Amino acid sequence: MGDGGAGPAYGLLTLADTYDTVSDSFAGHLLEPSPFVPDTLYAEGWWDGFWGPDDRPDPLQGTLAMVHHGCTGYTQLVVTGPGRGRIVNVDLNGVPAPYVLEDPDFLSWYERWLDELLAGYHVTWFGEKIPGDEAALLRVLAGDPSPQRRARAARSLGFLPRITPTAAGALTSAAADADPLVRRAALEVAWRSKAAAVEPAARSALTDPDAAVRAEAISVLRALGTADAGGAGPAAARGSGRGGGVAGDAGRGRQRADERRRSGPAHHGVGRRCARECPYARSRRVLPRQGARRGGRAAGHGPRRRGPEGAPPGGAERRTAG
Repeated sequence: MGDGGAGPAYGLLTLADTYDTVSDSFAGHLLEPSPFVPDTLYAEGWWDGFWGPDDRPDPLQGTLAMVHHGCTGYTQLVVTGPGRGRIVNVDLNGVPAPYVLEDPDFLSWYERWLDELLAGYHVTWFGEKIPGDEAALLRVLAGDPSPQRRARAARSLGFLPRITPTAAGALTSAAADADPLVRRAALEVAWRSKAAAVEPAARSALTDPDAAVRAEAISVLRALGTADAGGAGPAAARGSGRGGGVAGDAGRGRQRADERRRSGPAHHGVGRRCARECPYARSRRVLPRQGARRGGRAAGHGPRRRGPEGAPPGGAERRTAG
């Protein structure tokens, strides 16, 4: 049996840290069935709503931490309950919502990490991508009945080494999907990858009835260096409210994204940027305290204990009813 080692993010946790990461839960929490089961969609409000009196039940009951991604991001192994053996990505802030990975077991998950790493895939926040190559992802994007899974397939294309012309064509089609979740995801990948082939679809999306989709369309045009990104005309201005037109939509969309990123611990930066900058997170010997709160924020995340590097004790807190 291994005791830590190579793995996603900062590597696999040692056996001691695997348990210690969630050991401030109630006594016997590993014996309680985990609420995480395959093929279940967890909304962003689920985390706060699951807590019980005196923090029992606990969202992490029946799981062990395997990987720390920095700040409040973890990959957990389900050890008790109907999802036993499955893997789930969680954020102790509750946002983004928990996601039970499609890998059937630990070995499949670990081998996928090795395969995708060797293939040049982007493996930051590993597991958020649906398993499979481009062809598999395109099949899901084109024909899966679940809009949530289609949206994840679109975002999964962004983890590939590059966006091929075939993938760009699929994103163009997805930008006209019946569900705004999928349209938004397709346009998000398009602007992050600067997929020029999606520009006509982005222009069409400037009049989308969903404000978040319109904001992503603006981002695509800006990423491509389009000079008239803000000139969508009267149709796009419908329902724009304060701020005016799609430019206002883009501003509000970015504001919401910034607010979400700021939901993480404040004293080491915001959101996932902390995973790169936090000196404690860069050391696997001193882990951030769980410190999850029902209010949707994590407590300060200094080190759990003094490590061999002589790190000072952190200002972390136990979970509170909040």
